Amino acid sequence: MAGMAEELEAKLKRHEDALIACMAEITKLRAENAALRSADGAIDVLRNIYRDESAPRSDRIKAANGAIAYEQAKILPQPMPMTLVANATTAAATTDG
Repeated sequence: MAGMAEELEAKLKRHEDALIACMAEITKLRAENAALRSADGAIDVLRNIYRDESAPRSDRIKAANGAIAYEQAKILPQPMPMTLVANATTAAATTDG
């Protein structure tokens, strides 16, 4: 009988530990969810993700990749500048009058 009681105590302890771990994870996820919902828009959500050092590296890279198009202008080829040539001007005639 004592062996069964110890077995049940150990099982109860494992379940209590699992419950504590689950509650801690839920609390962490609620905080993360609140932070993401408080962002002004999609770009802010992406910024929050790639700046979060606790986020998985792959998620941070994906978020940075999605945000970069909005944070930095694309460098595009520019058309050649116009070649302007100034014409010689003639002095305006003055009249004394």
